[in-house]
Amino acid sequence: MLYSRWSFAVNEDASTLVLPDGCRDLIVVRQNGKADRWFFSDWDFRPRQVCVAAGQQFFGYRLRPGLVLEHQALQSIEHETTDLHGAIPGLLKPDWDLLGAIDALSSGRYSVRQVALQAGVTERTFQRYFKRAALPTPEYWRLLGRARRAAARLNSSSSITDLAAEFEYSDQAHMTRDFKRWFGKTPNQLKQSPEVLAMLSHAGLGNWTGEHISTR
Repeated sequence: MLYSRWSFAVNEDASTLVLPDGCRDLIVVRQNGKADRWFFSDWDFRPRQVCVAAGQQFFGYRLRPGLVLEHQALQSIEHETTDLHGAIPGLLKPDWDLLGAIDALSSGRYSVRQVALQAGVTERTFQRYFKRAALPTPEYWRLLGRARRAAARLNSSSSITDLAAEFEYSDQAHMTRDFKRWFGKTPNQLKQSPEVLAMLSHAGLGNWTGEHISTR
């Protein structure tokens, strides 16, 4: 699947957390008495807080990690917010080689150099490939994928030390620094934050399913 749909209704003014997930979302914002507006989210490199207002409704289309809509495609749907679901499939032009490379990088089984060799290019050429596609660097996908997969295992019986070894961090302190970079919390803090762990279970880098993400 190339994208999944989600929705989110706001009952009161609030600040909501957004975590890096390797995806971009096409988001429609609806509020009583106001015209729909839409925007395309950017790549996230760190957690951020977003303010939302009571009465707002958000309808999103999360694109598969690494998949983007071209600028012309975005222009073509500028006035099509009433039928985005029907319009999006025809606007997606996936680069399957690139998407496959991102899957390999986020899997934890290969280094950037190994994935570049699998693609038949040098590591430097591989880096340029991502730059030309206006994507974050290969290392972004490898590191974020590892952190998200490790976070998904926090509720297992494994200790933090064992998880650090399993996901090839140099030690527990290394994994802690990485978690704070991507998620703003240490592994132990995440274990005590079920709402944040639930966000990390949504479809994204390292666990893309193409299923609906959330409706609330």
